[in-house]
Parts: sequence; structure tokens; C-alpha cells
Amino acid sequence: MSNLLNLNGWSTSATVESEHDLLIPAEYRVEPPCCIRCGNAEPRLKKHGVQEQLFMDTPLHGKRVGIRVKRQRFKCFDCGGTFQQQLPDMDEKRTMTGRLVKHVEKLSLERTFSQIANDVGVHEKTVRNIFNDHIGELNASYWPLTPNYIGIDELFLVGKPRCIFTNCMENTIMDLLPNRDKATVTAWLMQRQLRELVEVVTIDMWKPYRDAALTAMPDATVVVDKFHVVKLANHALDTVRRSLREGKTAKERRVLLRSRHLILKRRKDLTPEEFTAMQEWTDAVPVLFHAYQAKEDFFDIYQCRDRLEAMELYDVWKACLDPATKSTFYEVIRAVDNWRPEIFNYFVYPVTNAYTESANGVAKVLARMGRGYSFDAIRAKVLFGQAKHKRPKFGETFGVSVPHLVRLDRGHASDTLNSE
Repeated sequence: MSNLLNLNGWSTSATVESEHDLLIPAEYRVEPPCCIRCGNAEPRLKKHGVQEQLFMDTPLHGKRVGIRVKRQRFKCFDCGGTFQQQLPDMDEKRTMTGRLVKHVEKLSLERTFSQIANDVGVHEKTVRNIFNDHIGELNASYWPLTPNYIGIDELFLVGKPRCIFTNCMENTIMDLLPNRDKATVTAWLMQRQLRELVEVVTIDMWKPYRDAALTAMPDATVVVDKFHVVKLANHALDTVRRSLREGKTAKERRVLLRSRHLILKRRKDLTPEEFTAMQEWTDAVPVLFHAYQAKEDFFDIYQCRDRLEAMELYDVWKACLDPATKSTFYEVIRAVDNWRPEIFNYFVYPVTNAYTESANGVAKVLARMGRGYSFDAIRAKVLFGQAKHKRPKFGETFGVSVPHLVRLDRGHASDTLNSE
């Protein structure tokens, strides 16, 4: 039995079924309440021929459903005009049922346009247009709650760095912007309701973020995310490891490559076997030993209890480096010296949004699913797709749950492996 029977005022005849499709002949039996041309509420109408039109409907039992409508035309004796009967359950613009439009809207945030088009029996461009109209409506009603702690970070999407805003208190993504320049970021921050209540803005070491935060929220404390600082120290150590590959045999280079995850781990996290394996290289290559020790000592700074203690320990760390190791950690030293207030503000407000790095994985999955997606399409799929929104109270939202995005990313990765 056809699902068309759920539509009021319609009658159907025998369904024509094939391997992939269901074709349902149908008629709309409700008489026009007025003349479309003249607006007369009690028109004198005469049937004036029938036109057949195909409207697509939601799939049924895994098959595409088409409704072949015998659409009555009428002539009004009062004004002499002719018109087609109105079909309230149909989207005339897209020649599909209204419920199929809603169905496509939901699926377009989760699946590729080509998959949906094939499953429901419409053109991919139609799916894309429905998606664009839908995200326009979603954007108009989307207004995440302004938190006390806001994170601003970089996200690489569609060939260029973008800006991502996070709620550091709730681990949610608030928004993504196409650009990360000062004007774009400042404009977004200035639009936040109750922005004067923001206490902390945590950023990476990108000057436009700091300038935008101080412009829009001058009373907030700017904190450089710990993740970006320690990342520089790990990069410096890995640079030493990679430089050692020159002049080594192929076997030794493979061993060095496998040792990468060991030298980037904290000493306290190494198992006895891992420590022994790593010590073979640090004992044999003094420059690697000194670089590893410098990395460990730098990480210890983040174990300090307060800002003053951390600043003093950093100064001691920098002063004790030998010239070769100091050269290796030049980028770390330059970053800390240039961003000293913001970096050590972390010890007053230990806020981080390093978890948003997982959003990069989600974006890559989306890019693989649908090649050629625009930034706006990926943004919409991240913000409004399968990810669940945290809602503090009726009518408000914190944004997209990052932990849920991570679970989705792992699920997509598993599906990809299984398919391969």
C-alpha cells in the first residue's frame, strides 16, 4: 500500500512497480475554494482539461517513488481566466512533495548530494539547491550562547586556513568563519550578545586574533593556548631527529622514523621497554639527548603552580641551554618572548581548546565524502549535521558538541576501513 494515502484529499489507482521505482497514479479531489485569477470566493467554474505531471515523493521500501498527478485545469466564467488546481502537498518549484523536501533537507546535512539524488530520483543540482535554502534558514535562527571563556583557533578547510570559535567551558564549536583576518574576527565578536561578560579569550599565536579580542572585549584576558606552545617544542625536537637521518643507512632511518613517537612522549609516560629503545639513540647521539632533555624541561614549566613561578623557571630554562640546543629551540624562545604576557596568563586561567583539533578530522571526512564542497557547505554540515547541540535551556544553544564530532569522525574512519 502506498504511503500517498497519508495525504488528505488524494486518491490513487494501481501502482506500477519496477526493480528500483514505484509509480503511483493519483488525483487531488478537493475542489478549488476560489478563482485564482479574480479571487472570487464563489466562482462559476468549469473543468477545462487535464494535465499530467510527475512529482517525486519520499522513498518507500528502498524504492524511489514518483506520483503521476492528473492535474485538473479550470475556467472561470466570471473573469474568463483559466488556471490549474492548487496542490497544497506539493512543492511546485521542485516538482516533489513537501515531505520529500523535508527529507532531503535532513539528509543533505549528513550525506553527499549525489547519494541523495540517486536515492530519491531527483537531479543533484536540486538537492544542492534545497540544501542551500535550508542552511540559509538554519543560519538565520542559529545564535549560540556567549560563554565566559571563548576560544579562537585555526582550521584548515578547502585549501586555506579558516577561523573557528569554541566554547571552552562546554567543549563545543560555536561557529566557523571563511577568513581569519582581524576585521572578520572582530565583526563576529562584536555581534555577540553580553560580550562584556567574557572573561577569557584563548587563542593561538596569531596577532589578528589578539587584536580582535582586545578590540571587541577589552576587559577580557587573552591566553595563548598551551597546546600551541608545547607543539613548537615537539616540532623543534622532531627537527633534530629528522636531521639525523642524513648519512644513515636505510635500516637506521626506519628505526629513527619508528622512534618518533617515543621521543615526543613524556619521559614519565614511557614504559621500561620504550625508555630503553629511546635511550639507545639519545646515548649514541648527544645532540638528540640534549634536545630531548630541553623538551622535557620546557614541558615541566607547565607543571608550575602560578604565573610568577612559571616565568622564573622559563628564564632559568633559557639561560641554561647550550648554544646548539638554543639554536634548535629558537622558534620556541622567540614565541615565548614575543607572547610572554599571553602565554603566562595560562597559569592564571588554565584554559585550552586543543580538543578542537579533532574538528580537522571531521572536516577531512566531509571533504572525502563530497569532493568539491564549498566552505559554506562544510560549515553547515559541521554545525547542523549529525553532531548534537548542547542546549542550556529552551531556545538557546551552546554550539556543536566536539566529543560527539570525535565519535562521528571515528565512526566514519571505521566505515572507510571496512569498505576498503
